[in-house]
Amino acid sequence: YAIGLAAGTIGSLIGLGGGIVLSPLLVSRLKLTQHEAHGTALVAVLASSAIGAANYLMRGQVVLIAAVVLAAGGAVCARAGARFSGRLSGALLKRAFGWFMVAAGVGMA
Repeated sequence: YAIGLAAGTIGSLIGLGGGIVLSPLLVSRLKLTQHEAHGTALVAVLASSAIGAANYLMRGQVVLIAAVVLAAGGAVCARAGARFSGRLSGALLKRAFGWFMVAAGVGMA
């Protein structure tokens, strides 16, 4: 429960997917495999993402056309990404996730 609280708060506060917070915590604290952590995080963030998005929508802080275009692209590619990640070893998936987090952090700095 505490991991979910952290992911929901941090994710909606700084505008990132809660999975970026959840996945490492699910692996380190709950001892899930990297694959289990990715799948679990995706399911877990459905509710918090919907609630966070609704709040931003109600405050008029969403560029709707951009959100729709991004959602469409994400929906098209999500299945392929999930299938591809299933073919990677847990170690390689963990390493790729870590490098993605580093690149995202550098890109935001």
